[in-house]
Amino acid sequence: MPSPFGIGDLGFQAYRFIDFLSHSKQTLWQILPLGPTGYGNSPYMVYSAMAVNPLLISLEKLQEEGLLKEEDLAKLPKFSIHKVNYEQVIKNKFPLLRQAWKNFQLNKSRQHALVEFAKNRKVGWKIMPYLWLLKRLTITYLGIAGKQILLGDNLKL
Repeated sequence: MPSPFGIGDLGFQAYRFIDFLSHSKQTLWQILPLGPTGYGNSPYMVYSAMAVNPLLISLEKLQEEGLLKEEDLAKLPKFSIHKVNYEQVIKNKFPLLRQAWKNFQLNKSRQHALVEFAKNRKVGWKIMPYLWLLKRLTITYLGIAGKQILLGDNLKL
């Protein structure tokens, strides 16, 4: 759904759209694949069918959760509303996602909740190939392996 951050995301506009669907008695929302895009930024050429494209993470929702500050978002450039410039979006959004992750790491109760969520749903094995690929691409990542949360090469919680 549209966002002011250069690419649509699953933030407030998506929630509004879901409310609209519900009020219209709609029960289905067909969307493109949500995986992290590969060559040409095509949603049909994804690195993983189990992982989600980090560009779909809402910066506004991260701010609402206290993981980003208002001034973090105020520093962003004005993006086109007509066309996605992936290079510009990645250059501006990934540092904010990393900042949100650093802020998340400061909150032990949130970390525990994430580990429990992953453990109870046994999701670690499904995303490990994608995390390996991200590591090879030298992008900082969040992964779940059993009860550990991994960040980058050697950091463990």
